Amino acid sequence: MMDERDAMPFQEMINALGEVYGKTFSKFAMKLYWDTLKGYPLESLLRAGAGLAKSSKWMPKPADFVEAIDGGVGDRATIAWNKVKQAIGSAGAYKSVCFDDPTIHHAVRSMGSWPELCRTTEKELPFVGKRFEATYRAMVQNPPKDHPAKLIGISEGECSGRFEKHISPPVLIGNKEEAAEVLRLGSASAGGVQISQVIKMIGE
Repeated sequence: MMDERDAMPFQEMINALGEVYGKTFSKFAMKLYWDTLKGYPLESLLRAGAGLAKSSKWMPKPADFVEAIDGGVGDRATIAWNKVKQAIGSAGAYKSVCFDDPTIHHAVRSMGSWPELCRTTEKELPFVGKRFEATYRAMVQNPPKDHPAKLIGISEGECSGRFEKHISPPVLIGNKEEAAEVLRLGSASAGGVQISQVIKMIGE
């Protein structure tokens, strides 16, 4: 696990990768990398960064470091499904949700809708889980260009016109800051939000 003494070499590594891929980082983006990855030893992250620089065509995201250290796509798919199952129980079909992993949004949307998934019976859950994980793995291998900002629940789906101002913000699932970033960067057609809303939600 990293501590404050590791902050400088960690940031230097991320910035060096940024130079290679032509990217620069805001303080908020760097904080997301730090908060997501600070649970790993600096040495493991430096090795992962060197490996990703050899194999990745794009600037590695925090999830890429996690995958490089913890395991492959199959493990990520299982972790993602566990998050979905927990959200089904905690948020339910009526609330809109935003996960800290945009690939989850793609996988759920490709299978139908959030309320439909929430209506899955206990008996059906293992079969739906296998389908979700297979869909998730396919999405990781061929990621779409844009991701839905959130998964729409029944309450928001029924609101339109003059009732839109009464729509509640989505429930952030997983790492709150990462989920807020997924929400902020999501496609406008799927419910993009203003940055002021995102910052407010992180602070709640």
